[in-house]
Amino acid sequence: SSFFFDLHYLIFFAPVGFSYCFKKPTEAKLFAAIYLVLSVYFASVMVRLLLVLAPAVCIMAAMGLSSLITFFSKSIRGTVIVFFFLIGNFFFLLFFFFFNS
Repeated sequence: SSFFFDLHYLIFFAPVGFSYCFKKPTEAKLFAAIYLVLSVYFASVMVRLLLVLAPAVCIMAAMGLSSLITFFSKSIRGTVIVFFFLIGNFFFLLFFFFFNS
């Protein structure tokens, strides 16, 4: 309960960031993943080491949230363009028939 009390909703996004680190691993991503694993271990050994865990969880949650936003914005972007294209065609046809009748 102290983990959730101190870290709040970041606990839910940190595993997403942790899995993102292993999709296309670089040295920086692997360093952040190792930092998270070690800080979780030491924070579970002694509760006062949550101060070591908090920055690692913030980094991982930021990476996870960024990857989720990027993924969903790519999937939404295509549907929004098609939607505006169809709406634009509808208003063009409405305008065309209205003034030509």
